[in-house]
Amino acid sequence: MHQAFKGLSPYKQKEFSEHISEAKQEKTKLRRLEKIIPMIIEGVGLNDGYR
Repeated sequence: MHQAFKGLSPYKQKEFSEHISEAKQEKTKLRRLEKIIPMIIEGVGLNDGYR
């Protein structure tokens, strides 16, 4: 998974990092991480559906 993250564009890496770090509670951070792991593996960004 680490390699998949490194393969993303810097913009997408920042997008994912901010999405997780903006959560205030630890359980929310974990839930967000679980949600985005498949997206990272597939190389899909959080807002790709809007582009």
